[in-house]
Amino acid sequence: MVSSQAQPVSSVRVRSPNYPVLDLRDAVQKVRTVYQKQNVHPASRDVIAKVLGYAGLNGASGGVVSTLVKYGLMEQAAGDQIKVSGDGLDVVVHRKGD
Repeated sequence: MVSSQAQPVSSVRVRSPNYPVLDLRDAVQKVRTVYQKQNVHPASRDVIAKVLGYAGLNGASGGVVSTLVKYGLMEQAAGDQIKVSGDGLDVVVHRKGD
């Protein structure tokens, strides 16, 4: 027998695992921090997480680093390393209108 009563709808939003954890403005601030410490030199995701103030690579820091890559502000480098991308460099270094 099928119940005809409606189930309550949860008010909690379920986000896609691919959804960025930062908005673009915050992501630009984070990549600026990475650029100030690492310039465009490749580094492991763990090192990038530490540059951003995390103790290491974990769920929270992994989401932030992943977001920087998804926005195109950082890109894959040799091996398992990442670096500030050309677009990330443009955003951080160049002034508006350049």
